[in-house]
Amino acid sequence: MKSDHDKFMLYALAQAELGDLPFGSIMVQNNVIVAAAYNTSKSERNPLAHAEMNLIRATIAELGTANLETCTLYTTAEPCPMCMGAILWSNITRLVFGASTKELKEYVPVIDMSCREIAARSSHRIEVIGGVLADACLVPFRK
Repeated sequence: MKSDHDKFMLYALAQAELGDLPFGSIMVQNNVIVAAAYNTSKSERNPLAHAEMNLIRATIAELGTANLETCTLYTTAEPCPMCMGAILWSNITRLVFGASTKELKEYVPVIDMSCREIAARSSHRIEVIGGVLADACLVPFRK
């Protein structure tokens, strides 16, 4: 039987298939998916349109609040510093990611700074769980 983390990561992986680049994210509140998003940076010609940034905007619209402290964000790849900043500023209390930055840097350009390092330097408290279905999250990059 798959864990809840595995189950939700599979939904994030399905979102990744829809994007310009294979990054997908979902937001979960009370064990229910409230929003989903994928990377649209190429189609929108917008370097800010990462899956996590699109997801945070969609979740705020859905819930009607910018305080997402009751939410868990699932994303197929470790968030970059920009996305991690947005995650912290929106008060998300749990982050679950698949592939790590160290694993991704073989396939795409990255800023080599872990989201845990960014969180540790923040006054916000967040639980970070990494490596969930990491191999599956790397498959689209290997193609």
